[in-house]
Amino acid sequence: MTQEAREADVSVKLNIGAVRWSGIASLVRSFVALLQLFLLIRILGPESYGTVALTGLVVGYVLLLGDLGVNAALIQRTHVDDSFRSANFWVGLFTNTVLAGMLWALSHPIGEFFRDGDLAEPVMVVAIAFWVSSLGAQHKAWAEKNFLFGRILIIEASAAIVGASVAISTALAGFGAMSFAFGMLASSGLSSFLAWTIVSPGWRPGGRFPLAYLKDSLTFGGKLVFLRSLSHLIVSADSLYSGRFLAATELGLYMGVRNIVLQAQSMVNPAITRVGFPAVAAVKYDRDKIKAVYLQSLNFAASLNAPVVAFFFFFGQAFGATLLGQQWEGTGEIFKIMALWLAVSSTLNIGTILVMGSGQLLRAILWALLRLALLGGAFFWSGVSTSMEIATLMTVMAALFIVPAWLIIARPIAGVTFVEFVTTSLRPFILGAVSFFVVSILLPFEVDGIVALFAKASTALIMYLLLSFQFNGAFLLDLRNLLSRTGKAE
Repeated sequence: MTQEAREADVSVKLNIGAVRWSGIASLVRSFVALLQLFLLIRILGPESYGTVALTGLVVGYVLLLGDLGVNAALIQRTHVDDSFRSANFWVGLFTNTVLAGMLWALSHPIGEFFRDGDLAEPVMVVAIAFWVSSLGAQHKAWAEKNFLFGRILIIEASAAIVGASVAISTALAGFGAMSFAFGMLASSGLSSFLAWTIVSPGWRPGGRFPLAYLKDSLTFGGKLVFLRSLSHLIVSADSLYSGRFLAATELGLYMGVRNIVLQAQSMVNPAITRVGFPAVAAVKYDRDKIKAVYLQSLNFAASLNAPVVAFFFFFGQAFGATLLGQQWEGTGEIFKIMALWLAVSSTLNIGTILVMGSGQLLRAILWALLRLALLGGAFFWSGVSTSMEIATLMTVMAALFIVPAWLIIARPIAGVTFVEFVTTSLRPFILGAVSFFVVSILLPFEVDGIVALFAKASTALIMYLLLSFQFNGAFLLDLRNLLSRTGKAE
């Protein structure tokens, strides 16, 4: 097989070996983050956790602006030389230095905006952690471009474990919301150190490069940063609104449930999009191959998310009471609404690989602007005032965006028909709902405890896999290939 044929075959099949390593890295990182989230919620309680959630919200926006998208430009670009890498590194470091300084300076005004007197100090520490993380960002982007996800696994798993250990130990020591910031600082430091020593130990950024490289990177990267900022505003609109208007305890309860659901999703979608982006970029001039990559990604992501969605919808009440403590017993209805939101948003999220891989960012920017305007108008005119109302509004608006997303993104870029789009994305969630509904009826929650919850969830998962064998064989085939020893990471 020629090199060109081999590359095309790897792209269409999503490079099973790379997906495996990316999936393991995402799973380990997300599992550790989920464990950290559980323990911080239990240790700190709803009110203090509200400050932690707001700290994470603030840093999330800054991370989007960090490198002006130049690292994504490195992944998207077909041919990259040493000068291009050097240009990207220095641009990223400069912008991150400026942003970290701005975040430090604005820490107190940010606390005043959210009416949280404890928010400024964690934001200051996070500003330092943000700058430290930028030192290794370009190395990790280089590893993604070359499908070196085994090395990424080492970096991210190690950083996640160390960061969580620091966060939990400092929380137990009584540092409150600062524990989250300390954990992030430790994680960022180790991540950057390992990125330099593991990904490209012999490479150092040069001081001279053609200025044309900056133009190429910033043209693509600038559009991508703007798109990511819009997308993040859409996803986090409820956090901004609730952080501004909800009381401290209700804010903590809502953000705790929301972040648990989102953290569960982060075990799946980032691993798929992380590999799908360079896979689409590699075949961006072949529409049939783009379609194959997209549909496979959509089905695989939906199939992995489906049992998570069903678990939170049917077992959310028991989950909150059993694992989070008595203060969270009344969050069952919020878990249900957020589970539905997860199902819709995870489907919309896979479209990212199309716009990033094909380079059609202007189309995605216009679509994101429309969504943001409609969502902002909905919040303004609805006057929602409780956590349930906020969650419901976010879910309804996300559902209304499904058909337009197909019309604007999936159909024109990948040539996906509406029937293909609906059946591929909806089928796994139907199978998941049937499985967990049957188990919840046959095995009602008459006995409390972690063992009972685990037994019922495991039974439902087995039923889901059996139904998938009958009605979604493509998912099990991809899953088998993912777990098979025959796949090799590049």
